[in-house]
Amino acid sequence: MLKIKKLIIPLSLIAVLTLTACGKKEEKVMPYPFNTAEIKYKISGDLSGKMTITIDGDNYANKIDVKAQDKDIKLLKLNLKDYSYNIDLVNKKGRKEHNQVY
Repeated sequence: MLKIKKLIIPLSLIAVLTLTACGKKEEKVMPYPFNTAEIKYKISGDLSGKMTITIDGDNYANKIDVKAQDKDIKLLKLNLKDYSYNIDLVNKKGRKEHNQVY
């Protein structure tokens, strides 16, 4: 009986917090302190090149342009509201999938 009483309070607290969180709707999925941004990285070492991240509200783009030994790697990843796109710009192949954030 004592073990059951010890479980009731934590389980009740978890249930209340879960139900409370269900009623709230976040306005922004990506809660950055800014609306738009562009971040550029220079990559060096075994890989050399650059990476650019662009944020516009809840939309996100990541472009990678690097060279590894004798191989070029050019990738583009787009996270838009409903879908996420992964594009290999060298091999001209891509993949579209449902955006898991929404």
